[in-house]
Amino acid sequence: SARQQATDARWEAPATPDSVARRFADYFGGPQAQPMGTNAKDFSDFARYNTMVYGRAEQMYGQLRDLIGDEAFRAFLRRYYADWAFRHVDEAAMRTSAEAAAGRDLGWFFAQWVHRVGVQRYRLRSPALRRDGDAWVVTVRLEREGAYRHPMPVGVRTADGWTIVRGDPTRDTQTVTIRTAARPDLVRLDPLGTTEDLVAHGERWTPPA
Repeated sequence: SARQQATDARWEAPATPDSVARRFADYFGGPQAQPMGTNAKDFSDFARYNTMVYGRAEQMYGQLRDLIGDEAFRAFLRRYYADWAFRHVDEAAMRTSAEAAAGRDLGWFFAQWVHRVGVQRYRLRSPALRRDGDAWVVTVRLEREGAYRHPMPVGVRTADGWTIVRGDPTRDTQTVTIRTAARPDLVRLDPLGTTEDLVAHGERWTPPA
């Protein structure tokens, strides 16, 4: 599993009010939502077209970066520009460039972001902490509730910083295990705020002393 260390152990993603999260979910996953890939003339109104084609697309790029990592994302942008600068593009052109940079199939990612509506929503369940020799081991059950899949980051904070492990986006329910040398003082979903899951800030657990 991918691991990432944050430079500041005290830093946490800002909380998002539940009311904002609900409006976000209604707009992008409710009955009036329309996929980003809808033909321009078929959008219900200009405001929705503008939000989906520009605002939602910006979010998609952010989640693509979170999915494949900074280095691969930069390679994707360089290749995409080199191949398609000043030309008309489509989903196939973007996907080809992204998959070449990532080195893997990303069909599921583009299928949901371009052709379906919904939001990311994951939950942490059944957290546990145990000692294993010289290490501390945290286990949690990661459950998908939203329509969109993502390799959601689960972080364990110690005095040394964050240790982050990502879930498998193809699984709806899975057990995530994180090992640390120092004793954990906090377990959080998406601790660095890199995903579009607006209620992830509330998915946290403080191990008992």
